[in-house]
Amino acid sequence: MCKQPTPNEMLADIRAHCLDCMGGSRKAVQQCTSRDCRLWRYRTAENQDRPRKEKNQMTIFDYLREAQS
Repeated sequence: MCKQPTPNEMLADIRAHCLDCMGGSRKAVQQCTSRDCRLWRYRTAENQDRPRKEKNQMTIFDYLREAQS
């Protein structure tokens, strides 16, 4: 039986993918415009307590909660 990854492990994998895609540049990850990428909206973690910019925009934490349910 496979162990389901923790939210921190999934976030680390997403960050690693984005950094690899952008040649290791964190600034390039933040400025990424590749909206065709399924991970685009999760490329930077957002503080859960901070108000969201858009009403229907998901944060990485929302995505991880959905993935675990």
